[in-house]
This record gives sequence, C-alpha cells and structure tokens, in this order.
Amino acid sequence: MKPASHTKRTPNAWVAIVGLLAGSVALGSCSSVDNPFERSNAPVPLTAEQPVTQGVPEVATISTRGGTKIAVLVNKQPITTSAINRRIAFVRLRRVKGNARTVARTELIDEALKMQEAKRLRVVAKDQEVDQAFARFAKRNKLSVSRMGKVLSQRGVSPREFKEYIRTQISWQRAVGARMQRAGAAAANPRKRNAQPWLTEAGAEVREEKEFTLLQVIFNVAREDRNRLLKVRRREALEFRRKFTGCENARTQATGLREVAVRDQGRVRAAQLPLRWRKDIRATQPGQMTPVKETEKGIEILAVCKARSIQTTEPDPTAIFEGDDLQATATAEGKKYLAALKAKAVIVRR
Repeated sequence: MKPASHTKRTPNAWVAIVGLLAGSVALGSCSSVDNPFERSNAPVPLTAEQPVTQGVPEVATISTRGGTKIAVLVNKQPITTSAINRRIAFVRLRRVKGNARTVARTELIDEALKMQEAKRLRVVAKDQEVDQAFARFAKRNKLSVSRMGKVLSQRGVSPREFKEYIRTQISWQRAVGARMQRAGAAAANPRKRNAQPWLTEAGAEVREEKEFTLLQVIFNVAREDRNRLLKVRRREALEFRRKFTGCENARTQATGLREVAVRDQGRVRAAQLPLRWRKDIRATQPGQMTPVKETEKGIEILAVCKARSIQTTEPDPTAIFEGDDLQATATAEGKKYLAALKAKAVIVRR
C-alpha cells in the first residue's frame, strides 16, 4: 500500500493523524459482538448522559445510571468506568498487548492530558476535520461511512467515540508542533514526514473465512450459591463433556440434569467469535466440546457442531487495524511533552 501523499501545504486532518502514527504494535482482537454467550463482555453502551472520552465534563454531570462511577480524575476531569469499558473494546480490536483494562485506563489518562493541553493552546480539531478523517478512514478500507460505522459498532466501538479519538490525535500533533516551534526546534515538514499508512486495505475483495455452528451448554449457578456449588457444577460439566457424543444428542444427554440449559448459537464467523472462547473454538474439532469455562452464569461449555470455510465480502473488523498503530506513538518530542504534562498533573485514581 502506498503511503499517504502530503504534497499540500494546507493543514489536512488526514495528514495530521498519519504524521503522528509511526511504527506498529502487535494488537489483540475485540469480542464485543452480539452473541448470547458473551453478553458479560459486551461494552457499556454510550448514552446521551455520558460524556465522550475526551470531553471535559464537570464531576457533577456524571450520571450514575447503570452503575457508572468515576474511576480517575485527571486535573479534575473525570474518566468514568463506562468510558474505560468502552475503550477496552477498542484496545482489543487493535490487538494491543497487555491487560486490556490497564491499557484502556492509561490511554484515557494520556488522552485527557493531551486534550487539556490542546484546549489551552486553542488547537483542538474541528468537527469538520474529524468527519473528513473518518471518511478517509472508511474510504481507504473500501467502505462507506455508514458501513464503517456499522463495522465498528459490531465490535463494540462507537463511531462517535472513535471520532473523538481521531480528534485527540489531530489536536495533539498540533500541540506538539507548537511546542517545537516555541523551543526553536526544526518544524516537521508535512511533505517530508515518514508517515506510516494508517490502514491496510480491507473490505471489498472476496476472502475465505471459517464459519462455526455452535451449541452452548450452561450449568447454571446462582450468584449467592457460587462458593458452595461452583466446584460441584464444574465436575458435572466435565462429566458431561466426557460423555458427549454429538450436538444432536446434547439435549437428550442433559435430560434429568439440574439447572442445565442447552442453547443453539447457530453459525458464527471466525471474526465474530467472542474473545474468551475464540482460541478454544478454533482448537476444537467438529463434534467435540471446548474445555469447560467458569463464567458469570456458572460453568459453560461450547460444542462445535460443524466448521466450514466460506467465501465472504464482509470486512473483518480486526483486519481494518492490522499492522497499524492507533495509539498515537508520537515523536520523541511528543513523549517528552506528555511526560512533562503528567509530572505536573493531579491524577487521582479511585
């Protein structure tokens, strides 16, 4: 893929982003798809009452609806638990190494500082610039803007929140540029930046993908009984797995077992497999069951009834970010700048 062109002097939202994104990281998948057996990992939805990640709301405006709490205060700017949960989906989609929650919290703290500084310098990107960058993001992946939004939403990443992420990248680059000018450093020439392409090509071409037909078996354990019954239910699930003879016999096999649910999950594409089950499902042969897993429902097992290769033109959301660094890995000057902001910031973790 050819690098983005930077031949115009006029500031350009796309140039502003890609100029900041150098190198690549090994990224992790996100599992926020609408699968009944993965509801516990679904990100908290973005609601009108909750501020977007990079906004600067007053603490009093944070809604407690749905259990939202303030997790961190960055110079009195709140970062909520809901914001962290939503960012976890984005972290996983980009395949960022490390604990997803820790990475999400760190990113949001850094971005809060960056946007605070950008606002102080009055270099915050406008809505029009952000929309243009988002449209180019979609175009480079051979998708319409609306389709790009659906692909992101499928993975639990709100288009609105993603646009705010873009806004931060543009605004921060401008802040770094202003600092370099003030320090008398050589200003980066947009036409000579060694910018990595932001995205690999993905989307319109036909590709091959695995599709699995799945059956879910749940050994339910009530929350108040977990300490007492979880080990017992695990033994029952292991015995069920040992005696399993095929999906067509699963319901008969479950007859007489207490609090056991057998659910058809239908056909699920590999790109849509829930994160917590993905590795196990791919390693399980058709007609067999995955290892048992402790979940919020109790003990669960998935049976792989069928597996086949299919031809599809549907984009793989994880491929959109393959090989790209969306963490705003800045220049050495940018890193020093952020470190200086952190050193004098008041960051309160709750």
